Amino acid sequence: MAAPRTVYLVAPQIGQVMQCGSGRTYTADSYGFIQQTVDSLPRGDAVELLNMGCIPFTPLHIGHIMGADFTSTDDQAFEVAVPARILFRVTRVTVVNASVPLDMAVGGLYTGPNKTGGTIVAATQDYAGITATNVALDLQLHSPEISYTWNETDVPNFYLHLDTPQGSQAYADVYVWGDVFWPKGSEPSNDIGLERGGGGWRAEDGSGRLDWG
Repeated sequence: MAAPRTVYLVAPQIGQVMQCGSGRTYTADSYGFIQQTVDSLPRGDAVELLNMGCIPFTPLHIGHIMGADFTSTDDQAFEVAVPARILFRVTRVTVVNASVPLDMAVGGLYTGPNKTGGTIVAATQDYAGITATNVALDLQLHSPEISYTWNETDVPNFYLHLDTPQGSQAYADVYVWGDVFWPKGSEPSNDIGLERGGGGWRAEDGSGRLDWG
């Protein structure tokens, strides 16, 4: 059975108690978060909470692959935390926890499958700087000044695509970090379809993903 899907909202103040028209109250924890499962948070309450100043939370960690296979030249999809229609910019890609030194692997990172979409890390990137398990390597970004958004019809994702494999069994964790440009204040409710009194929303945790709109 799948784990209950969870949505996180950031309240205007730590410990703030917020009452909705349904009569239900929500209390921000010691970090300012209101945490609810999707099934337990009525759509109307979600809209009201956004209009009272809460914002959906997406961390600066915006994607990862745990145990990427560095002997594969197939697309390897990331777990992604950036929802559709939200502007973001990748500021760092880190490879860490390699099972062996990665002295042969070469390849890049893209926003589309089969090396399509935006190029985050160029195909010429090598991983020879990873000489041991405890060495972390920050990859060279192809266009660090570029920002992106996922369209509503996209499946938000990044893809690791190696052109040259390591040659022997090798795994490592790959993390994407960046800036997520949420609209200020309660404006997300207007910008992504959660206008006062209506709209739709969808949320999902588990893979670290939150999708509003």
